[in-house]
Amino acid sequence: MDYLGFYGLQREPFSNVPDQRFFWNGRSHQTALTKLQFALSQRRGLALVTGEIGAGKTTLARCLFETLDEKAFHKALLVVIHAEVTADWLLHRFAQLLGIRKPTGQKLEVIGQIYQRLRDIDQEGKIVALLIDEAQMLGSRELMEEFRGLLNIEAQNRKLINFVFFGLPDVEHNLRLDEPLRQRVALRIALDRYDEQDTIRYIAHRLNVAGGAENLIPAEFGSRIHHFSHGSPRVTNALCDNLLLEGFLNKSRALALDMVEKVAGELNLEPPAPDPLAEILGRPTAATPARQIENWQEADLDKILDFLDE
Repeated sequence: MDYLGFYGLQREPFSNVPDQRFFWNGRSHQTALTKLQFALSQRRGLALVTGEIGAGKTTLARCLFETLDEKAFHKALLVVIHAEVTADWLLHRFAQLLGIRKPTGQKLEVIGQIYQRLRDIDQEGKIVALLIDEAQMLGSRELMEEFRGLLNIEAQNRKLINFVFFGLPDVEHNLRLDEPLRQRVALRIALDRYDEQDTIRYIAHRLNVAGGAENLIPAEFGSRIHHFSHGSPRVTNALCDNLLLEGFLNKSRALALDMVEKVAGELNLEPPAPDPLAEILGRPTAATPARQIENWQEADLDKILDFLDE
């Protein structure tokens, strides 16, 4: 018997393989999904989703892809797996994703074939949505110029092709290689890490989808799991998967809190570094520097200045 049978689960609850069934519509990801659906339906051209490693970008990309109605969209999802992509390869790949079986000829000929195919799809009443995962791999000026050129293809004041970039924050550096393209980003979304309550709800959601009891991993474990995962969905999955395995190996369906510490140690997970601002202000601060500044009050600034004067 494996641990699925031991716990009465129908499928692995904490696999890191992207699976739309496990998409959790928490605040950050559900808002992102809604905004992206709107941007594509309105043909906004280029949208950008960034997040740290393990923030759930790929899962969001897969969920967005699945939710786009095939009757309304000609959709495709491209995962960039290496950084040696050339402009010619990219154009030929886009042509194939648009339904051109054997794109042939030099660059200008392929662009012509893409243009004609985009016109045909538009006449069918469909919106072209190309989702690009791991977009930080596209790190050359030449590639950025090709995206800008494709975004210039319009008909009757509407864009014939729409892109969504999913990538690490480094993708912003790529966009700066072509300033006109960077200025055409119509929507920017930064995926936040989960807070403690998000982590607790996320774990319960995945257990429920997997057919298990939501309290299989008790809610009171959430604080310690969040402590070690730093709010990363991917790390949370790894920790919880190993936690269930630990219980299975010990033949214990009732998990103990000290198992979280043991598993975290085996995974070489470390708690987050102390937040100096939190120590000065006497309360947690927001997740990113920009949000920290937005949430500062005059009294907060006085505390910081007093600390610096000491």
